[in-house]
Amino acid sequence: GKVVKCTLGETPGGDFQPKIYIGGKGLAWNAGQFKAGLEVSTVTSVTGSFAGGQRIALSGRGFQALNASEIGGEMQVKACGLPCTVLSSTYTSAVCEAPKILTNSARVDLQKKKK
Repeated sequence: GKVVKCTLGETPGGDFQPKIYIGGKGLAWNAGQFKAGLEVSTVTSVTGSFAGGQRIALSGRGFQALNASEIGGEMQVKACGLPCTVLSSTYTSAVCEAPKILTNSARVDLQKKKK
């Protein structure tokens, strides 16, 4: 059999089933799975108010790049287990608005990061 190689650009993190079209032949059968990595290197605004509204900036790689019409789409960020509204996102950074956690059922977990 022949080997088909392709180079992908900036791909958001996740598992994908690629579809490979071979000119004059059609789609390749059983192209296999492709796993793209997601990495968060830094988070700013790690403290804030229980009333929410603070902007949290994430940097790294593998974020889903979104344009204005896609904001609030498939990319999900959580803070304290609650949805953090995504305001902007590129392959290397994302900004979200911290959720309000002043509710009767809110639970706050404080944990020391393990090394």
